[in-house]
Amino acid sequence: MLFLMSAAVKLFLLACDEVIIVDEIVGNAAVTLIWSVTLIRSYVIASKRVQALVRNIFVLEERILKSGDERLIEIYNSHVNQNKITNIIILVVTSARVSQIRVLKYILNNFETYATKIRDQLSCSQEEASFITLRQCILKHKEIIWYINEYNAVFRYVTFLDFFTKFCSVDRYLLTTSYGE
Repeated sequence: MLFLMSAAVKLFLLACDEVIIVDEIVGNAAVTLIWSVTLIRSYVIASKRVQALVRNIFVLEERILKSGDERLIEIYNSHVNQNKITNIIILVVTSARVSQIRVLKYILNNFETYATKIRDQLSCSQEEASFITLRQCILKHKEIIWYINEYNAVFRYVTFLDFFTKFCSVDRYLLTTSYGE
Protein backbone atom coordinates (compact mmCIF):
# COMPACT_ATOMS: atom_id res chain seq x y z
CA MET A 1 0.00 0.00 0.00
CA LEU A 2 2.86 2.36 0.84
CA PHE A 3 4.49 1.69 -2.52
CA LEU A 4 1.23 2.49 -4.29
CA MET A 5 0.94 5.81 -2.45
CA SER A 6 4.54 6.73 -3.24
CA ALA A 7 4.05 5.82 -6.92
CA ALA A 8 0.92 8.02 -7.04
CA VAL A 9 2.86 10.93 -5.45
CA LYS A 10 5.69 10.43 -7.94
CA LEU A 11 3.15 10.44 -10.79
CA PHE A 12 1.71 13.70 -9.49
CA LEU A 13 5.18 15.27 -9.23
CA LEU A 14 6.09 14.14 -12.75
CA ALA A 15 2.87 15.61 -14.13
CA CYS A 16 3.49 18.94 -12.33
CA ASP A 17 7.12 19.22 -13.39
CA GLU A 18 8.11 22.09 -15.71
CA VAL A 19 9.65 19.65 -18.18
CA ILE A 20 7.17 16.89 -19.00
CA ILE A 21 8.85 13.58 -19.77
CA VAL A 22 6.10 11.53 -21.41
CA ASP A 23 7.93 8.21 -21.12
CA GLU A 24 8.40 8.62 -17.34
CA ILE A 25 4.79 9.69 -16.79
CA VAL A 26 3.36 6.84 -18.85
CA GLY A 27 5.73 4.34 -17.24
CA ASN A 28 4.86 5.53 -13.74
CA ALA A 29 1.13 5.52 -14.58
CA ALA A 30 1.39 1.92 -15.83
CA VAL A 31 3.21 0.77 -12.68
CA THR A 32 0.75 2.62 -10.45
CA LEU A 33 -2.15 1.01 -12.28
CA ILE A 34 -0.62 -2.47 -12.08
CA TRP A 35 -0.09 -2.11 -8.33
CA SER A 36 -3.63 -0.78 -7.93
CA VAL A 37 -5.05 -3.80 -9.78
CA THR A 38 -2.93 -6.14 -7.68
CA LEU A 39 -4.16 -4.54 -4.47
CA ILE A 40 -7.79 -4.68 -5.60
CA ARG A 41 -7.41 -8.30 -6.78
CA SER A 42 -5.96 -9.25 -3.38
CA TYR A 43 -8.89 -7.60 -1.64
CA VAL A 44 -11.46 -9.31 -3.89
CA ILE A 45 -9.86 -12.75 -3.56
CA ALA A 46 -9.85 -12.40 0.24
CA SER A 47 -13.53 -11.39 0.29
CA LYS A 48 -16.25 -13.51 1.85
CA ARG A 49 -18.02 -13.79 -1.52
CA VAL A 50 -15.01 -15.45 -3.16
CA GLN A 51 -14.59 -17.69 -0.12
CA ALA A 52 -18.25 -18.72 -0.51
CA LEU A 53 -17.68 -19.43 -4.20
CA VAL A 54 -14.68 -21.62 -3.39
CA ARG A 55 -16.62 -23.48 -0.65
CA ASN A 56 -19.41 -24.04 -3.17
CA ILE A 57 -16.90 -25.54 -5.60
CA PHE A 58 -15.69 -28.00 -2.98
CA VAL A 59 -19.26 -29.08 -2.17
CA LEU A 60 -20.13 -29.59 -5.84
CA GLU A 61 -16.87 -31.38 -6.53
CA GLU A 62 -17.46 -33.70 -3.59
CA ARG A 63 -20.99 -34.43 -4.85
CA ILE A 64 -19.71 -35.40 -8.29
CA LEU A 65 -16.79 -37.45 -6.98
CA LYS A 66 -19.02 -39.31 -4.49
CA SER A 67 -21.68 -40.00 -7.15
CA GLY A 68 -19.74 -43.02 -8.33
CA ASP A 69 -20.68 -42.16 -11.92
CA GLU A 70 -17.40 -42.70 -13.74
CA ARG A 71 -18.38 -40.68 -16.81
CA LEU A 72 -19.40 -37.62 -14.75
CA ILE A 73 -16.18 -37.86 -12.76
CA GLU A 74 -14.18 -38.15 -15.99
CA ILE A 75 -15.90 -35.09 -17.51
CA TYR A 76 -15.34 -33.07 -14.35
CA ASN A 77 -11.71 -34.08 -13.89
CA SER A 78 -10.74 -33.68 -17.54
CA HIS A 79 -11.73 -30.03 -17.58
CA VAL A 80 -10.36 -29.14 -14.14
CA ASN A 81 -7.05 -30.90 -14.87
CA GLN A 82 -6.59 -29.13 -18.24
CA ASN A 83 -6.09 -25.76 -16.59
CA LYS A 84 -3.27 -25.81 -14.02
CA ILE A 85 -1.23 -22.84 -15.25
CA THR A 86 -1.78 -19.54 -13.40
CA ASN A 87 -4.23 -17.60 -11.30
CA ILE A 88 -5.30 -20.65 -9.34
CA ILE A 89 -8.35 -19.21 -7.59
CA ILE A 90 -9.90 -17.67 -10.69
CA LEU A 91 -8.95 -20.76 -12.66
CA VAL A 92 -10.54 -23.13 -10.16
CA VAL A 93 -13.66 -21.01 -9.91
CA THR A 94 -14.05 -20.86 -13.69
CA SER A 95 -13.04 -24.45 -14.41
CA ALA A 96 -15.39 -25.85 -11.82
CA ARG A 97 -18.33 -24.02 -13.38
CA VAL A 98 -17.45 -25.02 -16.92
CA SER A 99 -17.16 -28.63 -15.81
CA GLN A 100 -20.58 -28.34 -14.12
CA ILE A 101 -22.04 -27.09 -17.40
CA ARG A 102 -20.49 -30.03 -19.24
CA VAL A 103 -21.82 -32.46 -16.61
CA LEU A 104 -25.31 -30.96 -16.98
CA LYS A 105 -25.06 -31.21 -20.78
CA TYR A 106 -23.99 -34.86 -20.51
CA ILE A 107 -26.90 -35.70 -18.20
CA LEU A 108 -29.36 -33.96 -20.54
CA ASN A 109 -27.92 -35.80 -23.55
CA ASN A 110 -28.30 -39.08 -21.63
CA PHE A 111 -31.54 -38.14 -19.93
CA GLU A 112 -33.25 -41.55 -20.21
CA THR A 113 -30.27 -43.33 -18.65
CA TYR A 114 -30.28 -40.98 -15.66
CA ALA A 115 -34.06 -41.10 -15.32
CA THR A 116 -33.82 -44.90 -15.23
CA LYS A 117 -31.15 -44.69 -12.50
CA ILE A 118 -33.48 -42.45 -10.46
CA ARG A 119 -36.37 -44.86 -11.08
CA ASP A 120 -34.28 -47.77 -9.80
CA GLN A 121 -32.99 -45.85 -6.78
CA LEU A 122 -36.39 -44.51 -5.71
CA SER A 123 -38.56 -47.42 -6.92
CA CYS A 124 -40.93 -45.06 -8.72
CA SER A 125 -42.50 -44.91 -12.16
CA GLN A 126 -40.48 -43.87 -15.21
CA GLU A 127 -42.64 -40.75 -15.52
CA GLU A 128 -41.91 -39.72 -11.91
CA ALA A 129 -38.23 -40.49 -12.40
CA SER A 130 -38.18 -38.34 -15.55
CA PHE A 131 -39.85 -35.50 -13.67
CA ILE A 132 -37.34 -35.77 -10.79
CA THR A 133 -34.40 -35.91 -13.22
CA LEU A 134 -35.68 -32.89 -15.14
CA ARG A 135 -36.24 -31.01 -11.88
CA GLN A 136 -32.68 -31.80 -10.75
CA CYS A 137 -31.33 -30.55 -14.10
CA ILE A 138 -33.34 -27.33 -13.77
CA LEU A 139 -32.07 -26.82 -10.21
CA LYS A 140 -28.49 -27.47 -11.37
CA HIS A 141 -28.97 -24.96 -14.19
CA LYS A 142 -30.29 -22.34 -11.76
CA GLU A 143 -27.32 -23.02 -9.48
CA ILE A 144 -24.91 -22.51 -12.37
CA ILE A 145 -26.65 -19.23 -13.29
CA TRP A 146 -26.46 -18.01 -9.67
CA TYR A 147 -22.80 -18.93 -9.51
CA ILE A 148 -21.93 -17.16 -12.77
CA ASN A 149 -23.83 -14.05 -11.67
CA GLU A 150 -21.96 -14.10 -8.35
CA TYR A 151 -18.63 -14.60 -10.11
CA ASN A 152 -19.36 -11.70 -12.47
CA ALA A 153 -20.36 -9.44 -9.57
CA VAL A 154 -17.19 -10.27 -7.64
CA PHE A 155 -14.68 -10.08 -10.49
CA ARG A 156 -16.29 -7.39 -12.69
CA TYR A 157 -13.97 -4.56 -11.66
CA VAL A 158 -10.85 -6.71 -11.42
CA THR A 159 -11.42 -7.91 -14.98
CA PHE A 160 -11.97 -4.35 -16.17
CA LEU A 161 -8.81 -3.16 -14.42
CA ASP A 162 -6.82 -6.07 -15.87
CA PHE A 163 -8.02 -5.11 -19.34
CA PHE A 164 -7.30 -1.43 -18.70
CA THR A 165 -3.77 -2.18 -17.43
CA LYS A 166 -2.97 -4.26 -20.48
CA PHE A 167 -4.39 -1.50 -22.67
CA CYS A 168 -2.15 1.04 -20.92
CA SER A 169 0.88 -1.21 -21.38
CA VAL A 170 0.21 -1.46 -25.12
CA ASP A 171 -0.44 2.29 -25.24
CA ARG A 172 2.85 2.94 -23.44
CA TYR A 173 4.71 0.72 -25.89
CA LEU A 174 3.15 2.53 -28.86
CA LEU A 175 3.91 5.93 -27.32
CA THR A 176 7.53 5.14 -26.52
CA THR A 177 8.24 3.57 -29.91
CA SER A 178 6.59 6.49 -31.72
CA TYR A 179 8.26 9.03 -29.46
CA GLY A 180 11.69 7.47 -30.00
CA GLU A 181 11.50 7.71 -33.80
